[in-house]
Amino acid sequence: MEPVQTQKVTADLLKKIQQRFMKRRQMQKILLWTGAIAFFVGSGLISGVVAYLYYNLPSLTILENNRPSVITTIQSEDGEVIGEFFVERRIILTQSQIPKIVKDAIIATEDNIFYSHPGIDFSGILRAFVKNILAGRIVQGGSTITQQLTKILFLTPEQTFIRKFKEAILALQIEHHYTKDEILTLYLNQIYFGEGAYGIEGAALTYFDKSVADLDLSEVALLCGLPKAPSHYSPFRDLDKAITRRNAVLKRLLDEEDITVEEYERALKQPVALAKTARKQTRAPYFVEEIRKYLDQSYGSTVLYREGLNVMSTLDVKLQEAAEAAVDRGLRQLTLRQGCRTWETLEACTLELERLQELYGGLDQVQPARIKEVTAAELQVELNNQAYFLEREDLSQLKAHRSSIRSLFTRGHYVLVTLPAEEKRNRVSLYVEPEAEAGLLCIEVGTGKIKAMVGGYRYERSKFNRTTQALRQVGSAFKMFVFLTAIDNGYSPSTIMSDEPYTYRDPHTHKEYSPQNHSRTYRGPVTMTTALAESINVVAVKLLEKLGPDTVIDYARQMGVSSPLQPYLSLALGSSEMSLAELTNAYAVLPNAGLWREMKMINFISDRENRLLEQKVGAARDVVSADVAYVLTTMLEASVQRGTCWRARSLKGTVAAKTGTTDDYSDAWFIGYSPEYVTGVWVGFDKKKKLGTDETGSRAAGPIWVEFMRAALAQKADSTFIVPDDVVLLDVEVDSGLLYRNECGKREVAVFVRGTEPTEYCSTW
Repeated sequence: MEPVQTQKVTADLLKKIQQRFMKRRQMQKILLWTGAIAFFVGSGLISGVVAYLYYNLPSLTILENNRPSVITTIQSEDGEVIGEFFVERRIILTQSQIPKIVKDAIIATEDNIFYSHPGIDFSGILRAFVKNILAGRIVQGGSTITQQLTKILFLTPEQTFIRKFKEAILALQIEHHYTKDEILTLYLNQIYFGEGAYGIEGAALTYFDKSVADLDLSEVALLCGLPKAPSHYSPFRDLDKAITRRNAVLKRLLDEEDITVEEYERALKQPVALAKTARKQTRAPYFVEEIRKYLDQSYGSTVLYREGLNVMSTLDVKLQEAAEAAVDRGLRQLTLRQGCRTWETLEACTLELERLQELYGGLDQVQPARIKEVTAAELQVELNNQAYFLEREDLSQLKAHRSSIRSLFTRGHYVLVTLPAEEKRNRVSLYVEPEAEAGLLCIEVGTGKIKAMVGGYRYERSKFNRTTQALRQVGSAFKMFVFLTAIDNGYSPSTIMSDEPYTYRDPHTHKEYSPQNHSRTYRGPVTMTTALAESINVVAVKLLEKLGPDTVIDYARQMGVSSPLQPYLSLALGSSEMSLAELTNAYAVLPNAGLWREMKMINFISDRENRLLEQKVGAARDVVSADVAYVLTTMLEASVQRGTCWRARSLKGTVAAKTGTTDDYSDAWFIGYSPEYVTGVWVGFDKKKKLGTDETGSRAAGPIWVEFMRAALAQKADSTFIVPDDVVLLDVEVDSGLLYRNECGKREVAVFVRGTEPTEYCSTW
């Protein structure tokens, strides 16, 4: 190739190389600028997103002003918890109130590097990040205790990358402002443990019915294993899973050297003794419900269920238990006197038992039994190939039925029986569910405090409170108002009244009214004491006519009766309706020296910080003088000693009482008192019908009253009613009411308001 051509080729090659170089530089510049622009734009976007998320995070002042929903607690007068109301079952504990083993267990289980990380576990986040990227969604959290706390207090539970980012920022902020112990205390008061329990104390009460301070190592481990999946590991739902999880927590504690090998092995063998949460009942449910209604009305549902109140009630737990037992026993006896339900087949009997178990629970000792033999005096049943006879008390009640035992039971049929407490015993009791209902109210004399309240056979069966809500005819129990009015208006226990057939023509309606005595017999002249003690109807009606119905109604109103009272002569026999609470509290005037005092269920109420909100005192007013009240008390004592309340004679100490029975035997009453307590009992059906032949106040309600008062008086020393200064005690003849002398008939001590006592002696002819 010639030199000229060679130079040309070389020049062209250099030109192409230069052109390519220029293009590469231009491309580099373009790429450089593009990258720079992308970097700044991307950084800006990221910074913007971060800034947006940061400035839209919740304020940490929520922690400073944190007021989690807590429990409203109702306590008995001696401090026992009898009821709780809450949306979240939570009791706030201070840092010092949480045992160290609880803190160790929750840290070992949920966040074993809690005391060393700044709020975020970066290695845990990295592991979770890789798994989440591979899965394309949040499948693992890697959350610390601090992060879990932020989720509970500030954020929604949704599983998104944005929520996790917010959680991390908040966790760092919390760790900067609060100590580790403060964070852990907040967490243990907030975390959900399942079954409606929030916080470690709520969990301890729910699962073990004890405070967290009283838990053993095994129980602590079981609770601290729950937050991961409360429903899945709930011991009430799957005990085996709960125990497996508990063992895993114990192993973590051992690995962290928080417990010794000996403690670990001992806790593994510890049986789980759960509280009966599924069947955990409110103590005194009718009483507690009355308090709940008052709190809701006075403070509102938000305060009641979320803010938390501490209520010290007036209830006496021992008296409440005695009241419930007495009502159960009394209704059971009444039911047996009416007969006993039987089933033709085992299947039908078993179905009924399952229904009752579902409704009430706690019937593990009740089983179906086959009727093996029936005689006029005995009933034999077969259970688990073993023969049993009936308890003698059951037999005595069955024999009180108008029909014979043979007519009530059929061989081969089935009954429900309660197994004997001791295996060697050969007698069982019948399990019966009463159709009738009852109410019992006990009030402390002098204070108006309600010490026991039973509003029905079972709260699970009916929440209707027959103590406060039911208005029923009170029968002869109303006579107390008539005789009290008479004594306060110049009559005396010795005043003679005529018990003879009597017809009254109403001047306004021109209708005739002829009261009759329960016995359908007449005594002739009788004293006021005898008329009240033996509950003579004719005398009560005549006395009401003389005093005037409106006058008696005025006294009843002063004694707290607010129900409508009709001013007819039948009022003397309890034709008007009132509640058991009204009637019982009215009777409380008599042992309280004539002073009416408002009933109360609450001593005081405080808020969650124990600041006093309300202290109950109760209104009071004088109704009659102490001497009038005492005179009537002695007349009602005669009702116990020689009248319709004779069942109460078996009690120790001094008591006064009055029965009440409606004409159709649909309502039975027994109202009475000691110097310490006044108690009222009502028995009847919700839908009015006859309780049974001769089921009077004495027979149907009396045994309940006597059994309860026996338990109540057992806690007290023997006492008598205080005798006022302005009364006169004299020996009188029972029949005439005149001053006694040896030649006369039966003698008793009578009490008179000074100036109304008899001055003549009884006659021997």
